[in-house]
Amino acid sequence: MDKYKWDLTKIFKSDKEFNDTIEEVNQLLDEIIKYKGRIFESTDTLLEFLKLDTKIDVLTERVYIYAYLGHYDDMSDNEFLHKKEKANNLINKSSSVRAFINPEILSKDYDEVKEMLSLNSELSKYSFTFEKIFRCKKYVLSEKEETILSNVNEALRTSIDAFNALNNVDISLGFIKDEDGKRVELTNSNYGKYITSNNRNVRKSVFKKDNKYYENHINTLSALYIGKVKTNPKIFESDIIFATLSYSFSFSSKSGLSVLKRLNIPSTGSDSVEIFLYKSIISSDPFKKVTNSPIQSTSSVDVEESLIASSDVYIVVLELLSELISSVIKVIP
Repeated sequence: MDKYKWDLTKIFKSDKEFNDTIEEVNQLLDEIIKYKGRIFESTDTLLEFLKLDTKIDVLTERVYIYAYLGHYDDMSDNEFLHKKEKANNLINKSSSVRAFINPEILSKDYDEVKEMLSLNSELSKYSFTFEKIFRCKKYVLSEKEETILSNVNEALRTSIDAFNALNNVDISLGFIKDEDGKRVELTNSNYGKYITSNNRNVRKSVFKKDNKYYENHINTLSALYIGKVKTNPKIFESDIIFATLSYSFSFSSKSGLSVLKRLNIPSTGSDSVEIFLYKSIISSDPFKKVTNSPIQSTSSVDVEESLIASSDVYIVVLELLSELISSVIKVIP
């Protein structure tokens, strides 16, 4: 089966080469910090800086791709898990050291920068790079703030890494009987094959086994999701919550009854599922308790603005969502 795996020797031929590249990047980072405050000192200085910055990006990307491809080939492989952590540490250090770059570039007038680029044919190759930087100017923070974000980036990934371990390494779905009555272990790899089987009993068995695993870890999953939301509360500005709720209600009318009962909302009506869910959330007793002025509109924009008005709202909706997901898992079509 090795012929189906990544040939990582195309990137690094040995662990020594991998580690040497990390050391090389660390040395280059020591060099690039010397350009702080003098990026636009002259066209020669600017070109030297851009070449150095590009080299750091290329080498860091090689380290990242090598480590992550090896890790995802077998997430239980501790050797590549260690390499992945090395790659993450390198990326975080690189982001932290180079946090001064974008704020310093954006402190210059864009027209002046374009004029400087036009003076040198080699510099003109970087025109699009600067165009992208200035296009995103309103989203770039100060150097101090960018440094803080870079330093905490790894910690903010904890919930994602924990879920990946639960979903890919520790997962055990048990055994099913295939179309020939043969006992086979259900895994993430063969899930797609058996869930689309022509045999209804096989599909039903796969569905039950898969959802049973996540039902058994519902509290862990809820805690991980809440942890993720606390690192980025504005997740509710997206339609993730509503998409999940919509799916849950359309999956089975029975799946949302316990939640509707808690919300004290009638389970019948002529509204579309989406509008019905919006109304359910904004008119629920838990929601009203944490919002000073419950909104009357049923538009998604108003609902989302109200959702991000108070941190308490996040927890309320999370609890409702967790309860709904749990009920959905227990419903077998």
